[in-house]
Amino acid sequence: MKSNKELSMQSGLSTQRIQQLKEILKSFKGIEFKVSKETKVIEFESSFDSWGEKIDGTKMEANVFSIETKFGSYTVSVPTSSDLNKEYLDFFGLAEDKQTQIETFAKFEDDILPYLKEAAKYAAKPNELCNESMKSVLIEFVGDKLCIVGTDAHILYLKEFECEYSTQYQMLVSVDVIKDLAQRNKPIHEIGIASNFVDKTQHDCEGDNVFSINGVVFTEDWIKYPQYRNVIPDETQYMEFEAKKMLQCIDSVKNCANKTSKKINFHLNGSIQASAIDIDFGKEATNSVSYISKNFPDLDIAFNHKNLTQSIKSFKSKELRMYVTNSKRAAVITDGDAKVLVMPTNI
Repeated sequence: MKSNKELSMQSGLSTQRIQQLKEILKSFKGIEFKVSKETKVIEFESSFDSWGEKIDGTKMEANVFSIETKFGSYTVSVPTSSDLNKEYLDFFGLAEDKQTQIETFAKFEDDILPYLKEAAKYAAKPNELCNESMKSVLIEFVGDKLCIVGTDAHILYLKEFECEYSTQYQMLVSVDVIKDLAQRNKPIHEIGIASNFVDKTQHDCEGDNVFSINGVVFTEDWIKYPQYRNVIPDETQYMEFEAKKMLQCIDSVKNCANKTSKKINFHLNGSIQASAIDIDFGKEATNSVSYISKNFPDLDIAFNHKNLTQSIKSFKSKELRMYVTNSKRAAVITDGDAKVLVMPTNI
């Protein structure tokens, strides 16, 4: 039998709630009762501290047991994905019904969980004033590719995969759902659908699609995601640099940047020259770092140092490329696999 901790990882409930459900089951021993069971998707409250935040409102398929005794009536909900569900079924002598039919919606060779977690870091915060869709992570199917996108309109994360899906479609996954998936820490190689598929990108239809990832059930949000590809620059002009040296260069001047704009100016000529100035406090700093290579004319561009640092730290590679066209277009930083797009600042 699994421990409370193992069950909590499996079902999405707190260990305290798992213990309560076990105690409830024990309380029916030795008394007369009548029981019925209904299987449906319900919303649980869980208490995991994931990334320093509390997760509430996890939607999962559950068996809802209604028990009548001479002392009163009770209703207990147990996730069907947990081993505790089998204990309840065995105790009450109920055959396990076939669970809600989940059909495969899309498959991928790569585990997409790490990239969903990374994209969630770039999604807009709940209290930010922006397009509501940006507060979720986009999973987009384009031809035979899967794209995972997170953005707050200042900085954008993009990861593309090959996948077994041959049409164009977008779905939004909330940050809370991703936190729940991260807590379970199981590889994600497919998405399932628990209802007849309604393609609202092609038709004006009513009805919601209910998807499932590793047992976590969620209803699709139909808010349209911004046309993020319109801001991705032509990826022909680039510079290569060492990530560690670039971060050290940024750190050496950022304390002199304006506290509001966090602006660092870059003069990209024979080297990467960084400078920051705060006119209000009379502070100024400059530093430079060498390129590995550069194939575009000299250019001046400025970035919010917090956004630029976050972009570079997204990658584990020692060497990165930055694709840049001009001082007004977004720059793309990549390790040759995932991409982070960071907007320049003119403040």
